[in-house]
Amino acid sequence: MIKLARDKLEGQLADRDLEKFPSSGVVRWQNRIQWQHHKLIREGLTDGQALRGIWRLTNEGMKRAKELVKLAD
Repeated sequence: MIKLARDKLEGQLADRDLEKFPSSGVVRWQNRIQWQHHKLIREGLTDGQALRGIWRLTNEGMKRAKELVKLAD
């Protein structure tokens, strides 16, 4: 998932987003995505049991995604 996000965000990230945290060596924007994924799991929108690197929507997550698509139309 992070590779897909990286490809989609290429050229849109600020220099600060590309910095690594000194304590962990993790790139800032990747860290932010990981924290958002944890939030989605806590909210029951993605499946925390999916294989590493796989973000799978739960039924509630699919319902919410469909609502968001309708709002965007």
